[in-house]
Amino acid sequence: MAAKLAYTLFSFSFLFSLAVDGIVVELRGPSSAERRLHYDMLSSYSSGSLRDEKGIPTIGPYVKGLSIGTPYQPMQKISLTTTSADLLIFSKNFTRPAWAFDEEASDTFEWMNSTYTNLTATVDGSQMRMNGRVCMESFQFNHEVELFQDYILYFALIDSASNNSNEYPGNGISGIMGLVAFLNDADYEKGVTLNSYTCDQGGLQETVGIFSVSAHLDSAHCDRRQYIETPIYYDEQWSLHIPSFTYNGYDSKKGTIATINIQQLALGMPDDLYAQVAKVLGVDPSANFPYIDCDEDFPQISLKLTNGTVTLGATAYIDKFADFPATCRLIAYPIKATGFLNAWVFGYSVMVDQCLFLGWDRRVVGFAPATAKC
Repeated sequence: MAAKLAYTLFSFSFLFSLAVDGIVVELRGPSSAERRLHYDMLSSYSSGSLRDEKGIPTIGPYVKGLSIGTPYQPMQKISLTTTSADLLIFSKNFTRPAWAFDEEASDTFEWMNSTYTNLTATVDGSQMRMNGRVCMESFQFNHEVELFQDYILYFALIDSASNNSNEYPGNGISGIMGLVAFLNDADYEKGVTLNSYTCDQGGLQETVGIFSVSAHLDSAHCDRRQYIETPIYYDEQWSLHIPSFTYNGYDSKKGTIATINIQQLALGMPDDLYAQVAKVLGVDPSANFPYIDCDEDFPQISLKLTNGTVTLGATAYIDKFADFPATCRLIAYPIKATGFLNAWVFGYSVMVDQCLFLGWDRRVVGFAPATAKC
């Protein structure tokens, strides 16, 4: 298998351009306890900072099943991001050996005689400059299709960072996989379906899901009959144009742009829509992520796209943390945008109970109701 390398934009063809479709691995989201703490932190932010999506801290989904080195070292969590094009693996020199890569213990590790540096957003809303080396290593990706073969992986091995904190890469994160790289190479002939679904585990609402690589939507986990796709709006990011939207009788025909950033938990929305949501739910529009009554009627948000209408259910902007007692929170924030600026940020919540398809060969974003259950 041929693999290509760009020093600041890593090619992922080694990982996904396999001979067969159907690679499906487990995707996990933050626990209810992690989400609650995250929103508690966000609630203390000034309302002005929440109107700029770049000021929102990140905490998102991750995949398991990637092992690298000889002998193989399992990577505990590989965090997914739709806003980066790089694959980063954390070295034992940088973070805890329990979930980091130890190159000295591998017989096949090779440094490519090149260094790496780049800014990465952190879970506390700041930025961290990651520093490391461009490396090559063998890897194995465990999945439902039995392709237990050796492949070559190019990545940046992160040795240090400026503005370091215990937050990131904490929580057992072994690396970061950027999905933007797929938009920059004509060789990619597939796409990826991302989906999470809520599970009641002892009164706590947890999210699990799938990361499925295929040329088409994963019909085993998603309802293909209701699939809607639209072309990406900007060449260098996962984004889409929304000509109009409706919510509980409020109808806006103002064209808006949405970007997809699954490392954010919350849903960023136009400020006029947020005002309507706050009015319907009876909350102070200046409050950040307020608690709400779980027995409220939560209207859907209908997005008119180029090729059809996508409906965002309550889980896109309401998070339920527990059943006993029932605890819910509004997890949306307003964005004041003009012109061609992003008025929406589709965070991790958009993937809950819904399938999100990123098709890099046809440069499309697709949506479909999820059929997978706990």
